[in-house]
Amino acid sequence: MPLRLSLIIAFSVVFTILGVVSAVYGYVSARREVWDLLDLQQRQIAHLIGDGSGVFPNKASAADFSNEDGYAVEVLFTDGQPPRVSRTDVGFPATVVPGFSNFADVSGEWRVFALVGERHTVRVAQLLAEREELSTDAAWSAAIPILVAIPLAWGIVWALVGAIVGRLRPLVEQVEQRSTDDTEPVALGDGPAELRPLVEAMNRAFTRQRAAAEQQKHFLADAAHELRTPVTALALQIESLRRANGDPALDELLAETTAGVRRASTLISRLLQLARQEARATATVLADVRLDEVALRVIGDIVITAERKDIDLGVKKSALTIARGDEADLVALLEILVDNSVRYTPAGGTVDVSVQADGPCPVLIVEDTGPGIPEACLERVFDRFFRLDETEKEGAGLGLAIARVIAVRHGATVSLENRRDRQGLRAIVRFPSFS
Repeated sequence: MPLRLSLIIAFSVVFTILGVVSAVYGYVSARREVWDLLDLQQRQIAHLIGDGSGVFPNKASAADFSNEDGYAVEVLFTDGQPPRVSRTDVGFPATVVPGFSNFADVSGEWRVFALVGERHTVRVAQLLAEREELSTDAAWSAAIPILVAIPLAWGIVWALVGAIVGRLRPLVEQVEQRSTDDTEPVALGDGPAELRPLVEAMNRAFTRQRAAAEQQKHFLADAAHELRTPVTALALQIESLRRANGDPALDELLAETTAGVRRASTLISRLLQLARQEARATATVLADVRLDEVALRVIGDIVITAERKDIDLGVKKSALTIARGDEADLVALLEILVDNSVRYTPAGGTVDVSVQADGPCPVLIVEDTGPGIPEACLERVFDRFFRLDETEKEGAGLGLAIARVIAVRHGATVSLENRRDRQGLRAIVRFPSFS
């Protein structure tokens, strides 16, 4: 679950529980306070009534003492005088219970307070229905504002959490936009200070990763460089032995040995090239490069090899097209693609190079009439040391991996697809547009 949604749900649940508890407490407290207030009112009425002489017109008659709150008053005398009552329709109980008590008659349930004196007793009664109505109205008046505030709190939580989490967005975007080989420290910027330990831990991990990658690259470059000299010497020695040998059977063995040494030499050269490209992954200075001139240069370097195999190598389409990049790297990228096409295209075939623009994007295309690649392997061939035919004596399985490293560093994409117009393969390098 996303952090933002988790925080919103957590705070909303907490505020809802607090709001409901507060509303219930306010409701109950308001009812209790109203009841206490009405009890106090009954006691005050009982004390103010006295013997009723100031309220009732005479001892024998009833006074109109009814009101909206449903009160009824009765004064009983100890000397045998007739009682004074405010409402003749209220049936007070015959037994007097001092203090508060409840009774019921035809009018409903009553709560009565009895003040017992030496000469008279005053009883003040109030309908429970009236009391319930007053207390309930007061209780809801206290609870409703709190209940209304709960959904408002949800909206406030949503906005506040969004604003707080929004402070993480620059950091998230910074990490999302990093390339796979970017190990530069992450800047916290205006992000929450609580994230500083996490960012510092990430930066320490990036530093360790960068150190390990650099160590691996240096080892690979050093190992390839050290192997290059003995392998070259071995190839020269085998060639000298082949020339001095007069046994045809041994010549065949020496030829196979020479092919193996040549393949080892190619592998070492590719490893060196890969190490150099990865070491320069973030150090390349980009400039304007004419891709049409790069294509002509690469074709000029490989055309002799193509002619030896009876392959027609040339430019199919060329336009003045400029890309941002390092010229030496782009020459190496195109050399890999053209060399692969020449190597796998059978004699009598063709290899065409096109330089064009697809809208604002410069595009390099290399097409051949070779056997193509199974659809399932079109992406796997970019993996290091992956080879379709393990028995093949040439190639190191690193060329396309190097091509992709160069392309990624230039913000370009390199892809392969089988031709639809005829048998063969099409390699496409698409560069980003620039103003």
